[in-house]
Amino acid sequence: MNVANYIIVSQKTMRNLSNLVQFLRLALSPLVHLAINSHTI
Repeated sequence: MNVANYIIVSQKTMRNLSNLVQFLRLALSPLVHLAINSHTI
């Protein structure tokens, strides 16, 4: 595998991972808020 292809693939992978992390953060933040609120009561 040549270096240019490897760099392109790794950049795509990093972008996909960051999108996944942002999606998970958005999906989980309400649950986290619920958990925090239920613990403070």
